[in-house]
Amino acid sequence: SNHMSTLSVDTIQGQTTAANVKFPAGSVVQVQRDIRFGIGSHLYAGTATSFAASGLEITITPKFNNSLIKVEVFSTMCEAQGSGAAFQVGLYQKIGGGSYGEVPASGTGTGYTSASRYTMGYSNQAYNPYAPMNTVYFHTCTSLDVLKFQPYIKCDSGTARFCHTNGTAGIIATEITV
Repeated sequence: SNHMSTLSVDTIQGQTTAANVKFPAGSVVQVQRDIRFGIGSHLYAGTATSFAASGLEITITPKFNNSLIKVEVFSTMCEAQGSGAAFQVGLYQKIGGGSYGEVPASGTGTGYTSASRYTMGYSNQAYNPYAPMNTVYFHTCTSLDVLKFQPYIKCDSGTARFCHTNGTAGIIATEITV
């Protein structure tokens, strides 16, 4: 006969001899997000000619020291404002007490570089003055250090607006077991 049961729990906790509950590979452990719908004023409107923080930052503290952290970043409408305006957007990370630095390139084929200057995109007033940008990055944890991620922006000329007024921008960090 078929019997259906319901198991209700308030907390799942590892045994006293185990540090953590074991999850099947590919399980989502936690999600941290900062999604800004219909923003009231431009998100980052700057002219910095070296990479500067956008202000869209996510913090996640891994529960497991070998997890994958999937980072998704998007803006529905970036704007290169001004005649000849152009800017680059790259994803940066901060591990533990360290400083922010470019997310390293991955892969082993030709063409990979150590820089992430265009990992989110490039906007140029002449070609794509209003355009969405997005990226996905997988970080492999090697510790339980606090992780921070955010896009950094560098203007070649003019003003960079990472997200135009009334647009939507967001960053999501998802911890996944391996």
